[in-house]
Amino acid sequence: MNDQEQDIKINSLEQNHKFMAEKLEDLKQTVLKGFNKVYDKMDAHNKECDKRYVSKDKFEPIKLIVYGLVSFILLAFVGGLSVLVMK
Repeated sequence: MNDQEQDIKINSLEQNHKFMAEKLEDLKQTVLKGFNKVYDKMDAHNKECDKRYVSKDKFEPIKLIVYGLVSFILLAFVGGLSVLVMK
């Protein structure tokens, strides 16, 4: 192999290396853009969930009121049945 062939091969390898480095940089930018889009969608979803759903600490008083009312209604029903059975 002579010097000219080696120079051509080296030049070709350098160009291939430069081309691949550019492609990898493009791929990196594409992946980063994709992740940023996913993060933005997740943030939007979390904000939407905060608007629609109630947290557990905010729901606790409502739960106690509803359970109390249901218990009162069931107790009244059982009491009414027991009065009917006693007669």
